[in-house]
This record gives sequence, structure tokens and C-alpha cells, in this order.
Amino acid sequence: MRFAKLFCLVLVAALAVASWPGLAAAAPLAQANLVVNPGCEDGTYGDVAAIKNWDPWWETSGAKGDPNFNYAVKPHYAYEYSAAAPQWVHSGNFACHVYNYWEPWHAGIRQTVAVPPGSRVRATAWGLAFVGPDTSNSQTVSESGVNANMQMGIDPNGNIDPFSSAVQWGGTQSPHGAYQSFTLEATAGAAGKITLFLSASYRGISRGRLDSFWDDMSVAVIAADSGQPTPGGPSGPAPTNPPLLLTPFTLPTPGPDGNIVYIVQPNDTLWRIAAITGLTVEQLKAMNGLTSDIVSIGQRLIIAQAAQAAPTLAPQPTIDPNAATATSAPPAGEATATPAQVAAGAGTVCALLYEDTNGNGRRDDGEGLLTGGQLMVVETSTGQPVQAYTTTGAEEKPHCFENLPAGQYTVSAASPTGYNSTRANSTTLDVTAGSLSNMEFGAQRGSGGASENPAATTGDNPRLRTALFGAAGIMFLLLAAGVAGFLILRRR
Repeated sequence: MRFAKLFCLVLVAALAVASWPGLAAAAPLAQANLVVNPGCEDGTYGDVAAIKNWDPWWETSGAKGDPNFNYAVKPHYAYEYSAAAPQWVHSGNFACHVYNYWEPWHAGIRQTVAVPPGSRVRATAWGLAFVGPDTSNSQTVSESGVNANMQMGIDPNGNIDPFSSAVQWGGTQSPHGAYQSFTLEATAGAAGKITLFLSASYRGISRGRLDSFWDDMSVAVIAADSGQPTPGGPSGPAPTNPPLLLTPFTLPTPGPDGNIVYIVQPNDTLWRIAAITGLTVEQLKAMNGLTSDIVSIGQRLIIAQAAQAAPTLAPQPTIDPNAATATSAPPAGEATATPAQVAAGAGTVCALLYEDTNGNGRRDDGEGLLTGGQLMVVETSTGQPVQAYTTTGAEEKPHCFENLPAGQYTVSAASPTGYNSTRANSTTLDVTAGSLSNMEFGAQRGSGGASENPAATTGDNPRLRTALFGAAGIMFLLLAAGVAGFLILRRR
């Protein structure tokens, strides 16, 4: 009878330990990499025919030989070998290499992978840009003033057209000299597949070497279907992440000067506007003085000019690709131009340095500004510093560098001691008369600094607490079993 009681006590203790909060929690969703040949390891050095399991895509547009290099041709595709040039490989033995000599290009690689319909997926990749004055391998330092416009995109239904408006693109980076990470999340549609696009654009640029390297790509499912229908699925409640809805395109009427001006709407792209108006992308860019394919909400674009139109005002500038997402009106905390800032023939650049607590490369709610960093504006052509500012962390708005003469500038941010940049820490942009550009730079506290996450301390770490409770339960079971064995032996 005594043995039976002890056995029941042991059983009750085991059940109590097993039911302790956190111990019986379901395992997290597996995050296996769905990409085939993710590190471009399955290939042969110098193979320029194709990159296995990755499809090439490219833009062919404009008039080849344009003195302004406002055109794009098909580039080359190859594997890069770490034994021959280790600086071009992020990990392993190989990396994917998309490049061209002298002529501009806009292209990349893509891969379609199967995912559960309605699931949330996260894509990551590491990218590197290199620009050299000639075709030799003697130069080891890339021209950081040239924008490589590298970015990642996802088509949530697995379509393979990189120019489709359905593709969700992340921000652009120009990671000269060192690999930088790209991350993008999306919700898969009803097709049960997504297409990952990797892109770089050197339109308008001519150099002996125009290179982009990609390595260690991945696509992982991070959240299962919520149970709500996905785009194209059965009827029912609206999905948590509905598909992008394109604003109806209404052709505006001519203004007093005879020009027809269109205001960019949410989810518009330069390709969509060109297709609807019957223009080419190059014509749109030429009429509006654009130097990239990126447009922002609220931007005014001339889509038809009067026969003898009066001089038009400079178009509103495109927000820098490494900066915050553009909005039709400045969000809270963002700088706006004042009459004093818009001097004749001058523009304004506003920038801030924030603490990227989670290191995701974008500013989330609650991420404040940093103290002790430095923002600097340098004239690109001469390399001469124009203005500099040391951040105090007390600002509520970006710091604005005012009265910058029209021209090209490089804006950079130096992180405070103990912090590491989480996105490109410099970018080049064109300043025009009356223009206003806003940008953000992020930095995260290094591993050597004090933790900003309360859960990182021993007392508040849920995983550590769970492990401690589990260990205590096991020790209790062993102790109970030992007591039971001792009593049984004593009875005998």
C-alpha cells in the first residue's frame, strides 16, 4: 500500500511538471530553406551560360549607344569562385554573379518555390556591388558613388514577370565593398507558390565593370495560413493581408501651361504609368528629369507637354532608395521644406539616425533617434564635405541640410560608438532647385554593449525559465524515485 501511494505521488509530480506553462508549448513552425541551390554552390567556375536552378531575367530598352547611357542590355551570368576571388563570395565556394562591361543593364535572377497558400514567408539574401573604371581585376575598391540599386522582390502568386505591378519590392541598397543582407516578407496567394526576384540596375552608368554578386539566398515559411481566404481563394472574410489594389488611372486635363500632369497614386509604378499613357519609360524619365525608375506617392509627373510649353517647375524628388518609404504627405516627425530652406537654385536634404532595435533595416514604431552619431553631406564630384551634424537624440524631426546648390551629393551616417549600421550608411542623390529629400539611417547596438531586450536577462528570459523549471522537475522525479526505491528495499 505504501509503495502504491509513493508511485501515485511520483505520477502526480510528473504530470505537474509536464503541464507547467511553457513546457508543453507547441514547437515553432519549421523554417526550412525552400530555395534550391541557395548558395550557388551547384555550378562550375566561369560557366556563363546559366546559373543552375535560377532563371535569368533582364530588361532590354532604350537606344543602344545613347550618349547618356539611358538604355539597358542583357548582362552576363556566371559563378564566382572563392579560390580565385574570395572577396566576391559570402560563404562556401561560389556566389552568383551578374555583370557587364561598359554598357548599362537592369537585370537579375529569379526562382519559384512552392509554399502553403496564405502562408507568411520571409526571403533573405546577401548582396555585393562592385564598380570599376576598367575591365581589369587590378582595382580592389569599388566606386561607392555609383548606385547599384540592388533589391529583392516577391511575386506572391509565383508569376515570373519582374515588371508586373504584383511584385512586392523591398528597398534598394548599393553594398559596395562588403556583403549586406536583404530581407523581405510577403503573404503567399492562392497559387501555392511565390517567385523570388534578385535585381540590380546600372541604367545610366558606363564603367569597365558593373557587377553584382548574390549569395546565401533563402525562403522560409514563418507563419502558417491563418484560416482566412487568400487572394483568388473561396469567398468569405477579407484576408488579413489583402492584395495590393491599384488606384484607377484617371487621365488629368491639361493645366494652364498646356502640360498634362499626373499625380502618382498608391502602388503606381513608372512601368504602369508608361503603359497606360502610351509612353516609354525613357520618355517619362526624360520629360521629368528622373534618374531612376522609382516614383513616390504624390509625385507630379508630366505625361504630355504643350507644343510650346513654358519652363516647368522641377519635379518633386524621388525619396532616396535607402531611406524611408515615400508617402503622399510627410508623416509625423518628418521634415518639410520652409521658404527659407528653398533658396534660389538650392535644395534641402533632411536625414536622421535611429536605433534599429530589432536590426530589421527599417524604422518601426518605438525606435527613437540616437545620440552621438554623425550625419554628413559631401559633394560627390570633389569629395569635399559640405555640411556635418552630430546627433543629440533629442530631435523630434530629421536634421535638415539647407541651401544646397543643385548638384550630386553623397549623404552618409556614422554610427555612435558601440553601434553597427543595419542598412547602407551612405547614399548618393541629385539635389535640384527647390527639392526636398528625406532619408533614414539605422544602427543597432553591438553584441558587446548592454542588452536592450529585457528578456535577455536571466530572470526574464522565457526559454531559460522554461529550461530551469524542466530541470527542477526532472530532479524532483529522480528524488521521488530514489525515495520509493529506498522504502521498498527497507520493507524487504
